[in-house]
Amino acid sequence: MIGDRYGWVPLPNTIVKDEFETLLEHINDLDKKYLANWYTEDKNQLPESYVLKQREDKYIDYAAWEIVENKIRNILQDAASHSDLDNSTKDKYFISATESEAIEGIVPYLNTTEYQQKLLQLIPNLEQTDPTHIFGFFRNINTTTAIDDKFVSTDYDKAQKFKQNIKNILPNGNALSMDTSQITRDKLDEAYLYKFVTSVMKFLKHQIDKQVSQDNRSNNSNFEVEKLQQKHYLYQQ
Repeated sequence: MIGDRYGWVPLPNTIVKDEFETLLEHINDLDKKYLANWYTEDKNQLPESYVLKQREDKYIDYAAWEIVENKIRNILQDAASHSDLDNSTKDKYFISATESEAIEGIVPYLNTTEYQQKLLQLIPNLEQTDPTHIFGFFRNINTTTAIDDKFVSTDYDKAQKFKQNIKNILPNGNALSMDTSQITRDKLDEAYLYKFVTSVMKFLKHQIDKQVSQDNRSNNSNFEVEKLQQKHYLYQQ
């Protein structure tokens, strides 16, 4: 399910030393000191990296931490934008947690990850079949009804691009896009929910029936299935 907010962009927990030092070349002295309060060098990390400190004391409270988090994110994003780091490295400073899940969880979405490459060695046609097992719901809020930024925010354009990227890889029958409007600051017109629920149930039933049919046609013995499962487990290590 994707709405009209792009979502939270997390700070990297670790930044490899060479990469961190490249970023520092594009950060002023005052902001370097600010970063030093939160990222500390860990020489025991392989490869040697700078690690984000754990939140403590008043920063356990999210409201207090959010101010710090936003400032650190802005510093890192600005530095990454001006650096000569490759695009895939820069991306981690800008990609939301939700889109990161899509990158890891949907094989043909953007670039294939290291884990996905291992899966493709085991299941060569996964790039073609994976989207057939995914149902996407895209909620579109009429922006003229937006109140504050609870449902529609300044990252609206990024959210729309993310939606379109997902739509582009899903089969037509696996995507449901519905429009709605904001009624109050905390509430949307939820008339779309019935269609959403029935569509998801229909998709799940189809997937279950399809899997049962495939299992019934399969010639693999229990032993062969177990071998495949063990091989799959090994590729995840």
